Amino acid sequence: MLRQSPGAEQFGGASVKVCPKRGDTGSLHIRLTDFRTHEMLGDDAEFLRGISEKAYERFVRDYMLANNDWDVEIFDFAYHPIDTGERTVHVAVYNALVSAFAAWDHTLAIWSRRRG
Repeated sequence: MLRQSPGAEQFGGASVKVCPKRGDTGSLHIRLTDFRTHEMLGDDAEFLRGISEKAYERFVRDYMLANNDWDVEIFDFAYHPIDTGERTVHVAVYNALVSAFAAWDHTLAIWSRRRG
């Protein structure tokens, strides 16, 4: 999910990967990588980690998700040192989580129809 607000000069985004838990409990992994190069972002982007955690916590609360059933990875951030604001990143990460889980649910629905 890439979010850019024309005129407000806000730029942010992130990718989300969701899969069933691999161990006893699910996990949240945040990799601070750039969406264009996939390389690690600098120390000035460390604040993205806290924003991503808050967006994830809000998503879990809003959708009453059993977060210990899933492994979630947030990565490939759209980031600019001047034009990336906290609110823009929060909304982009939250929307990417919604999209990732909606795609997962859709996939499960198709798979169960094929089996049944």
